[in-house]
Amino acid sequence: MFIIVNTIIKVFPLYYLRKEKIKMNDVYFTGFLFLLFVIWIHMNRQSLVGNLKIVHDSLLYGQNRTPIMNIVSNIKKSIFFNEVNKG
Repeated sequence: MFIIVNTIIKVFPLYYLRKEKIKMNDVYFTGFLFLLFVIWIHMNRQSLVGNLKIVHDSLLYGQNRTPIMNIVSNIKKSIFFNEVNKG
């Protein structure tokens, strides 16, 4: 699942944007998104290191505590459930 999720969220966008030039507005927007993320973490009484631990543990132990891993897990369960019910 780790490879599937990382391919979807990292490789496909990089491939799609491979010919685009990086502009200063892109850099500013990325910084703004990171700032929003840090504010969100603070509002939810988490820390950046704690959030990384949640992601690490979710991937390592299959806990599916991150949104994308949870979605992929639910899709996988749904496909398996449909295949079992057909047969």
